[in-house]
Amino acid sequence: ESVRASGRLGAKYETVPLLSENFSSLTAVLDGRLIWDINRRWDFDVHAGVLGTNSFEETRYSFGLGLSFLVTEGLRVGLGYNLTGFDEGDLDSEGYNRQGFYIHAQYKFDEDLFHWLESDLYRRENEE
Repeated sequence: ESVRASGRLGAKYETVPLLSENFSSLTAVLDGRLIWDINRRWDFDVHAGVLGTNSFEETRYSFGLGLSFLVTEGLRVGLGYNLTGFDEGDLDSEGYNRQGFYIHAQYKFDEDLFHWLESDLYRRENEE
């Protein structure tokens, strides 16, 4: 059984004209995840995040749990639930911190996936 940690940090600074004044704001998202490998196919995670707006004068938090299954090499699907959450479309466009249930699928692309192209191109070059 192994444990992995991952995290993300993103920030944006905006200036918005309103009436005759400009209003500036700094917004940041920080989130992290601890992942326990149950066995080769299953893993469980606990994740949390914080959204700071107005230069962290205002904060919102997220906290959730997830379970993922390795369907085949490179393809992982999962289901999770965020007990609390927030929505920030620019810094968390995937919605990892939104409140409620979520389903996710991840597919790992690497060079092994495209070896069939290499052999096909090689054959064509040698036929000419």
